[in-house]
Amino acid sequence: MSLPHAILTALLEKPSSGLELTRRFDRSIGYFWSSTHQQIYRELGKLEQAGRIRALPPAAYRGQKKEYEVLPAGREELAAWVALAEDPKPVRDPLLLRMRAAAVVGGGRDGRRAAPPPGAARGPARGVPGDRAARLHPPLRPPT
Repeated sequence: MSLPHAILTALLEKPSSGLELTRRFDRSIGYFWSSTHQQIYRELGKLEQAGRIRALPPAAYRGQKKEYEVLPAGREELAAWVALAEDPKPVRDPLLLRMRAAAVVGGGRDGRRAAPPPGAARGPARGVPGDRAARLHPPLRPPT
């Protein structure tokens, strides 16, 4: 995915100003493709020059915010990009591997948990009083 395609997608969902796009990137699109507000504004200018988006007429927006909408050329560009075949990239994420390992060592059929590594600290649950935390998280014992 590239930033222009992320912006075209967002603008097809809802015509927006650069500030609104930045906020939407922070809340949703940023989980897939992050970008700074400077990059978004720069790309808006390039997309407008390329004839893929346009600023809405001043009567359509309030104040100084400049809202953009996607033109047919932008929709066509996005549709062509979506249709491109691309092999998936291999994923090498330690967190995913750790989750798989936790599933293997963390809870067997007998319900026992694996012992923590030597020297691992096990403190009370955050925000839970000490005696209640001890009931919720009893000390781990190695499997017998």
